[in-house]
Amino acid sequence: MRFAKLVFILALIACVYGLGYVQQHLTSPEKTRETTPTTANATSTQELSRVIRVIDGDTIVVDFEGVTTTVRLLGVDTPETVHPEKPVQCFGPEASAKTKELLEGQSVRLEEDPTQGHLDKYGRTLAYVFLPDGTLIDEILISQGYGKEYTYHTAYKYQTLFKKDESLARANQLGLWSPSTCSGDTQKGAAVR
Repeated sequence: MRFAKLVFILALIACVYGLGYVQQHLTSPEKTRETTPTTANATSTQELSRVIRVIDGDTIVVDFEGVTTTVRLLGVDTPETVHPEKPVQCFGPEASAKTKELLEGQSVRLEEDPTQGHLDKYGRTLAYVFLPDGTLIDEILISQGYGKEYTYHTAYKYQTLFKKDESLARANQLGLWSPSTCSGDTQKGAAVR
């Protein structure tokens, strides 16, 4: 609950005083990074959450202020591996393994996006996931071909960046875009459960 209140207060401050005020007063120069592939502007004002486990490529469980919280990464969709109504999809196991490699045993900073709401239809918290050094995990998965850019209904904060990352991954035939894996069609060669 404190996390949602903090996000609301920061959004309100940004609206009233402008984003420049928030960046100037809530981040220190040495902790602010330029927005580049694999690194986004990460502020140090939010607490870190410990990753308890990785469910699949785009869903994790964290300990946020003593509360076990399931988090759905915003802006990325990885092939399914544990969906109760879908078979394991092409490159799903690889995407899950990559997320485990990046996040198991890590502490992360969660960033909600007011344009996307707080929870999805399954009750998962919707958030971008950052490592303490500012690395945006959602973006890593897209830029390396482990997932696709995903817009639910409305544009979101990192949409332009994620679409650019997907275009580059496609052009370079990385991960699920490779002709030797899925050629972008995650239904291709889906395993039977």
